[in-house]
Amino acid sequence: FNNHFTLHNSTYYVYGNAPRFAMRFYGFPYFLANMPDAMVGDSTLFASDMLVSYRLRQHNFGNITSANLRLGALQLDMGTHIQAFRADHFMEILEANPFPTGYGSGQVAYFNTGFKNEWSTFAKATYTVTPKLTVFGDMQWRISTFRYKAQDKAIFRDTNKVENMQWMFLNPKMGMRYVLHDDIWMYGSLGLVQREPTRFDYLLDDRALVDVKQSDIKPEALTNIE
Repeated sequence: FNNHFTLHNSTYYVYGNAPRFAMRFYGFPYFLANMPDAMVGDSTLFASDMLVSYRLRQHNFGNITSANLRLGALQLDMGTHIQAFRADHFMEILEANPFPTGYGSGQVAYFNTGFKNEWSTFAKATYTVTPKLTVFGDMQWRISTFRYKAQDKAIFRDTNKVENMQWMFLNPKMGMRYVLHDDIWMYGSLGLVQREPTRFDYLLDDRALVDVKQSDIKPEALTNIE
């Protein structure tokens, strides 16, 4: 707008589709592949050698807005970030020896979706006290949520419950910079950064193997001194 005030806004969307990553399992149970046991003549096979593919499909979109204000010795930066992230996790059976009657390549063993939303805002102030001394401080307020939804297949029942989760964090930082000489300066800062556990921390797999609650794992926290 002028030499003192700048506003920036950006909207984004990212689509991710993981390539087929295949693994061969020997003696893989049919029920884990969401298929009935296979019949070979009068014999029933409960497991088979299978080639499976772990798949991942993601949608990530959001908006970032930031503003910069400069008034003499004071520089103020503010912003907000809104993000919505969706990831489908599923497994396809590419080969089985043999497939049960009526089933073939592309059979989906399981399918679940993780929804993670985030909203954060920050403000950072830098003040030049003297030509040699500058002090600064910033604060980030961040809210993150996670929701898990699984398709309950006909044979392999994905019935484990994952609690809807929400976290709120305040991440502060402050510090100073002092110029001793044109090429020599001193710097010091103290900050706290906190974040939620990851999906893998909770599930330990591409699907929920047990019931999961938010309180099962504590958030991470890092105190940084420089």
